[in-house]
Amino acid sequence: MFLSLPDLVFFFMFLIFLISLLYKSVTISINGSMLFVIFCRRMTEPTFKNGSSPPPSSPVTCNNLVRNMITQPCADDGVAQTTPVTPDTEALITSSERRAFSSVLTGLSSPSPADRKQAVKSLRQITKRSRSFRALVGDEPTAIHQLLSILSDAGDDNELREEAVTAVFNLSIHDANKKTIGESNGIALLIQSMKIAGGTMNTRGNAAAALFTLSALDSNKSKIGELGAIPPLVDLFDTGSLAAKKDAASAIFNLCLLNENKARAVKSGAVNACIAAIEDISSEIMDESLTLLALLTTNQEAAEEVADAGGVPPLLLILRKGASSTNLENAVVVLYAACSSDRRKLKEVGEEESMHGTISKLSIGGTSRAMRKATGILEKLKRIKHNTH
Repeated sequence: MFLSLPDLVFFFMFLIFLISLLYKSVTISINGSMLFVIFCRRMTEPTFKNGSSPPPSSPVTCNNLVRNMITQPCADDGVAQTTPVTPDTEALITSSERRAFSSVLTGLSSPSPADRKQAVKSLRQITKRSRSFRALVGDEPTAIHQLLSILSDAGDDNELREEAVTAVFNLSIHDANKKTIGESNGIALLIQSMKIAGGTMNTRGNAAAALFTLSALDSNKSKIGELGAIPPLVDLFDTGSLAAKKDAASAIFNLCLLNENKARAVKSGAVNACIAAIEDISSEIMDESLTLLALLTTNQEAAEEVADAGGVPPLLLILRKGASSTNLENAVVVLYAACSSDRRKLKEVGEEESMHGTISKLSIGGTSRAMRKATGILEKLKRIKHNTH
């Protein structure tokens, strides 16, 4: 008796399930025919933890490859499959990484400035490429505190400051480290590094990027705003390099999810900086500027400032010339807010509508939110027209 395809699939999946309970990995070697070689967990685990590679004659292949030999025929025949569970790569710390960490930790606490500087550089390099190392450093908070101490004493050593700030940014990507850095003086040091005279653009941009990742925690959002990060972030968004502007915009946006930070951003000139950016239709930070404006104009003062600072003409130009659906949506959201705060701006919008039908087109051909806002503007125009007659 031959097994049907579903029965055969079930048999192989059950077999692989049993193997996965007992063994670490499955390798495949092809020498004219397919050969499955099973490695016992107790034999392979020490090898991998020591950072060693398997011998060339035994190329290790992910179990998912074996699984695909079954899932592909299943997909062809419409047999449903479960999604494999991905292991936590951050938990796989090799002994070589632990040795590197021990060396960095020793260097960070060295009395020699040269040794400390080299340790910071090594930490920056390793935390850039290794997620597991970022987690390992987080398990030893002393390392983060020593790094911040070195950053605090960097003085006019711009190279050291840049290395240290970048290392802090790398570490902040790991969720557990956000709290450690946020509860220390790390936020204040990052803000200082954005403001310090003579600091490199990379330092300022990476400090902004670090504040962005740290702001994922609500407690950090509040602290970052209270410690005065928003004015230097707005300045960086206005005058920085392209990469730095994007990092600053991301940080400002995240921070402004708190209303108190939104008010701080408006006071710091964020609205004017955004308007200056969107006045150039080919601006490389158009996306960021419109997204940020759409968030800021939920604040009444920001909406008024868009109207007062000449924001309506560039918004109308963007809507007329066309853009991505997201940018069109954000532009009409900002325009609606500006017209709601200053009804005099409806005259400019009405002239645009009469000449080009810009708002009408968007009311029937944009995203659902864009169409609602465009329809709202058209209704305002109708009311104005009715009242004047």
